[in-house]
Amino acid sequence: INNNYSIYPNPASDFIEIKIPIILSESYQIKIYNTLGFIVEQTPSSVRKIDISNLPAGIYYLNFGNQFYRFVKI
Repeated sequence: INNNYSIYPNPASDFIEIKIPIILSESYQIKIYNTLGFIVEQTPSSVRKIDISNLPAGIYYLNFGNQFYRFVKI
């Protein structure tokens, strides 16, 4: 795992915050997938705090560029 990237808190209930390198942040979309592979949220990478309160509890995967991170919504 690249230490330049992080998602917190994990597990989360209302919001997740994303730490991404500033120099890469302009060129990507942030996508959140459910365990079935469907995109359930999508936002520009300039957004650092994502509201996940509308998602049901479960495991999700955040995609940023070629990086994937697992997080748990409680």
